[in-house]
Amino acid sequence: AEDHGDAIAMAAGPRARGRASGELPSVLAMVQRMLDLVRDAQSHWRHFQQFFELLHELADLGPEEVQWMLNQHTIRLLVEFYTGDDSSAHAGEQQPRPKKTRMGDKFALPNLSPMVDLLSKLVRSGPPRQPTPEEPDGGWDAAVGSGHAHVFDSLEPLVIPAEDLEIAKSMALFARLVKDEVNAEALDGVVRYFCWMDLDWSEAAMNLACQGINAMEADSLKPYLDLLHLVLRVEDGMED
Repeated sequence: AEDHGDAIAMAAGPRARGRASGELPSVLAMVQRMLDLVRDAQSHWRHFQQFFELLHELADLGPEEVQWMLNQHTIRLLVEFYTGDDSSAHAGEQQPRPKKTRMGDKFALPNLSPMVDLLSKLVRSGPPRQPTPEEPDGGWDAAVGSGHAHVFDSLEPLVIPAEDLEIAKSMALFARLVKDEVNAEALDGVVRYFCWMDLDWSEAAMNLACQGINAMEADSLKPYLDLLHLVLRVEDGMED
């Protein structure tokens, strides 16, 4: 990851020139090109670590870059890439979908940990829930107070498209993440974020953990036990 610093600095330097000329700023043009490659990246799974580490560092440049990535539905893109479900990309098409390339082989599995880090950062940059009359900020202030939100200097939330937030909170995604044990630390951060002051999502996460405990063999129980323990220990004042 340290080798990417010069490239990122070079990309970030001329951002203002890009805005003045009406063109996409250089750093965002780089991100756009990388996002365009994600859907076809399965065949290059041996290089995932460097690829997603660079995207993750680009998202560290500031709120403008992260908001742009959110506007490009990067959350949905990453989830579809990870789960292999790109139904939204093929909606309305009559022809069969292209066959997915299998990632990994009998000797090695792809390193998707940096991708989960990026996904965690994106989903924790905006409110964990849709706004309601009772909770107009979507739980953002409570999330910031919990210490689990990904905040910038202004402490203002970024805007996550509603459909992307729904995808990010789906139990189908979390079932896969828990089973694969890709990045336990990043997963813990997202689980705490969505559980905070949200009994419905907490209950769904506990149900997922219990289903795994009931279905798995003894040597595969740990991630489900960890998930159940994590949810039960969220100290948001709603433990009772």
